[in-house]
Amino acid sequence: MPYVVDTHALAWHFANSPSLGNAARRVLSRADSGIEIVYVPSIVLGELMHICARGRTSLSFADTLSRIESGDNYHVIPLDLAVINAASAIQSPLEMHDLFIVATAKMLNAAVITKDAQIVASGEVTVVW
Repeated sequence: MPYVVDTHALAWHFANSPSLGNAARRVLSRADSGIEIVYVPSIVLGELMHICARGRTSLSFADTLSRIESGDNYHVIPLDLAVINAASAIQSPLEMHDLFIVATAKMLNAAVITKDAQIVASGEVTVVW
């Protein structure tokens, strides 16, 4: 099964944070090992860039990008017209960033690696945490 990762899950994985759920850690570790495919919506990278710039994580944004680019199992998905169209069809009252993450997952028939309560409550996608 493919996976789409949200911002906190990706940041916590790369920072080796204990905040990351056990199932999420297993999937992301398997992606690091070349076993699982993880899609990274570009909106997640934008959020992560913002978090890094504000000093809200110990991660370096440049190191994060390098890690994603060097891993064959991380694929960045652009915020394009297809994602926007998919998002416009979702009826759940999700925050804009979450809406694009969920839309990306629905397009790719993927589970979302997240603990975001609104995404979980939406029932729009399978969630792994």
